[in-house]
Amino acid sequence: MVFAAGTPLYADSFAAPKVMVVCSPSGAALARIEPGHPKTSTSEASNAMCLIMLYDPPTEQYRFYKHFVLLNPILPSTAVLPDDGSYLVTTDNAFDNDHTLVLYDSDGRLKKSWDIKDLFSEKEIGKLKMFSTLILWHGSIVIMHKNQDRVWISPPDDNGSPLILDVRNGTVEPVVPGSNGK
Repeated sequence: MVFAAGTPLYADSFAAPKVMVVCSPSGAALARIEPGHPKTSTSEASNAMCLIMLYDPPTEQYRFYKHFVLLNPILPSTAVLPDDGSYLVTTDNAFDNDHTLVLYDSDGRLKKSWDIKDLFSEKEIGKLKMFSTLILWHGSIVIMHKNQDRVWISPPDDNGSPLILDVRNGTVEPVVPGSNGK
């Protein structure tokens, strides 16, 4: 175990990244996220790519909706999208990625990006579990409300407050106890 500024760091090892498929709450939209690749002696680096497909009830098939490059160098740790595919939210746990939480708009363009320091105080960050290249800053991430305009981001354990991302205006706020996330 290694310590960095008083915070324990744990060794980590990972399997090779694999394609990630994310389903909207009803299954009406799918995001297929292909991993990016680090630079090697024979190839340039590439970021993760996202392909979004929407279900077409009359044909009972998924159809292409959009394709775009993500800010994640390899693969996001999680992603969510609404039933209409109008936005994509990704999270990243890597220390070296300034895009810890990212909101993409209906055209796959960056709407807003947050670094870990934008989401938490130094004191809160110090309480998070850290590995040599990762920081575990969230638990589950779910789309909430019937109009699917907010994303609930739970803390990684019972410590800390959940966050709510309002996709309409691109704001992230901690949940105030007793507010029910409204």
